[in-house]
Amino acid sequence: NEHIHNSPNELFSPDYPVQNKKELLVQLAAVEKIEVYRLIEKYLEHPDPELKDWAKLALQENRMLLETRLLDQDQIFISTGLGGKGSLLRYFIVLLSRKRTPFSETQTKVIRGEFEYLLKQNMSELENIHFYDKFVTMNVLIPLHITIKDLFKQGIDECNQYGNFLRTNFMVTNVKSLTAEEIRHFLDKRKRNRKSVKKT
Repeated sequence: NEHIHNSPNELFSPDYPVQNKKELLVQLAAVEKIEVYRLIEKYLEHPDPELKDWAKLALQENRMLLETRLLDQDQIFISTGLGGKGSLLRYFIVLLSRKRTPFSETQTKVIRGEFEYLLKQNMSELENIHFYDKFVTMNVLIPLHITIKDLFKQGIDECNQYGNFLRTNFMVTNVKSLTAEEIRHFLDKRKRNRKSVKKT
């Protein structure tokens, strides 16, 4: 994943085609190095106009990759596929029940109410929300300049004032909406990995 086909410095070359720069930004976004983050940040100071939003997305993705490693948390962030609406990007979010138990009627009302309000306050939109036995999924539209991690951490903290029922880590992707089966498979796999780590 860390193999870059072209020199990262091509980003700053006026002769390098914009389409190639776009591909380079996608590659750089997946490299877990602070030097790469600084490089994208530097490019954003004077980006090619048509790549400004793309570079912002690459920077946000790279930051989340670095933060996930630094904080040892479980956010997942993968390059765009769900598209967006106007200047908003669409994300698929999974929030997890802390005790792996189904949400009560009150808890579902709290989650829906808190996130509808919080997203609206941040120029964002809750497109849909679905409750399952041990998790809740949402499709949300969020502007590029909003840091998703901070926004959802705030929402989770607000909900947890009513009983500490959500885990502080969550899943986020903008590739595709995951099915309940895919989410369960991922959670089971992660649980098995944790157990095998503990045994060794």
